[in-house]
Amino acid sequence: MVALTTRESIFRQAVADRIASSPAMRILDLGCGTGTLALTLKQRLPDRTIIGLDADPAVLDQARTKAKLAGVEVGFDHAMSFDMPYENKSFEVVVSCLFFHHLTTKDKNRTLSEVTRVLRPGGRLIVCDWGKPANALLRISFGLVRLLDGFGVTRDNREGRLASIIQSAGFGPVTVQQTINAPIGTLELLTAELA
Repeated sequence: MVALTTRESIFRQAVADRIASSPAMRILDLGCGTGTLALTLKQRLPDRTIIGLDADPAVLDQARTKAKLAGVEVGFDHAMSFDMPYENKSFEVVVSCLFFHHLTTKDKNRTLSEVTRVLRPGGRLIVCDWGKPANALLRISFGLVRLLDGFGVTRDNREGRLASIIQSAGFGPVTVQQTINAPIGTLELLTAELA
């Protein structure tokens, strides 16, 4: 369902391209779900350490099974995004796809505070998530996402506020690298460096 409604292969490839072009050796996939992006990154960048983190133990079991079947070594950890089990400055890159729109504004801020803690100085945050719909039709279709995930938690995304929330958490300017119009809304690929 995600692949059909979000153009997943396009944004996953765009995220992987940005990570591959960096020298980062330790990468955290925040809100990794069933591990699709983490596995893609490990297969493309076998010399890098890829860790996936999610709060849902059932999806992490699926992610571990997928990694085993794919024959790749990816670590998957169970924790909340705003209480990560990592030491300070543990990663050069934190990536997150289709996760932040599930969080309240308060939890977005708490999560970003943790991201700044676990990123090394100059580290990069790469986020692909729903942004402000590009037109009236996509605004209407994004209503389905809002209905399923909650009108309150998706408001920041619908209003295009995710970039400013990220920047106010201690990151330098947030750049919209790419927008992708999907059947149920507009995805934005955002990047920022820790100030």
